[in-house]
Amino acid sequence: MVYDLTLIEPMQKLFKVHTRGDNQLQQLRDDVTVTPGDLLSMPAGGVTLLGLKYNMAVGVLFVDAWLSGRGHFFYGGQVEDSATAEISRSQVWQWLRHQTQMEDDSRVVSLQLVRDLLHQLLVDLSALRPSSQAKQRLRTAADMFLEVVLKRDFPEFLTTYLNQEHTFLRAQRAEPVEGAEPVEAGDVQRAKL
Repeated sequence: MVYDLTLIEPMQKLFKVHTRGDNQLQQLRDDVTVTPGDLLSMPAGGVTLLGLKYNMAVGVLFVDAWLSGRGHFFYGGQVEDSATAEISRSQVWQWLRHQTQMEDDSRVVSLQLVRDLLHQLLVDLSALRPSSQAKQRLRTAADMFLEVVLKRDFPEFLTTYLNQEHTFLRAQRAEPVEGAEPVEAGDVQRAKL
């Protein structure tokens, strides 16, 4: 996806100068060794309250955009899409699992903290929503984001999960699912940690 068409030509020129084909698969990094332990350990670097809030906002706003039929949105002066939403929800999921301590104030990223921040985010973002329908869609998006970050097993791809998850499909239907109990907006069954 290209957001600035004027960058295509100069980027193509740079790519041609520094590559010998359609990709860079032949450029292996023999100087790097990655072990399974490296992939499973928490990376060094701090988690901040601002970072947690930003990741949560990007995740919620992506689901909101997805429910609206859009694949990207603008937030904080930046274009955000499924790629940044994947990073954002992944970090929140990891921080919850590892009960990561924030460097700002030594609080731990916990379910209660995430719920409190999500509530405040909804208050802040709802003030910018013109209609009750848009506000309701935002609340549904927040519920769905929380559902994703609380899953015991990490959903491999956010977009696949949104497309296949019963909650998402039900949110998109005007009529109730046959044989299923009606679900009030925001009434999403959440997986336990």
